[in-house]
Amino acid sequence: RLINDSSDHCNTSATTTSGRFIHIEQEKSKLRNDETGWNKMSNALADVFSITLSIDESNLEDLISIVPNPTSGKLFINGNNIDFIEVYNVLGQKITSQKLKNNYKPIFIDLGNNTRGIYFLKIKNDKIITTKKVIRL
Repeated sequence: RLINDSSDHCNTSATTTSGRFIHIEQEKSKLRNDETGWNKMSNALADVFSITLSIDESNLEDLISIVPNPTSGKLFINGNNIDFIEVYNVLGQKITSQKLKNNYKPIFIDLGNNTRGIYFLKIKNDKIITTKKVIRL
């Protein structure tokens, strides 16, 4: 509400929308056991926002490669045992997805019919789920 021109951002609804605000209210007994037990709240937020917020870069370059990046549209993804790939635009809308099983060869994704800009690939294999940024020229 603060960035959406609310006169009292703690108690008054916003007068405009920007699409950049998330309002979370929680009841003590449902999302946390006491004042100090924030694990339930943290897990609930992680479950909801894992696609856009979790980026696990641990050994990513050794496990998965995406070429070329930037791209004019055609992408090749290499990695062992990739289970699925989802492509999202900067608004978080899913553009496409591919479910795979025991894949050991390059995966082709064509972004040629999509507008130029930034896209995010959510890739899951047997070891990690990661999000990687791709630029479509």
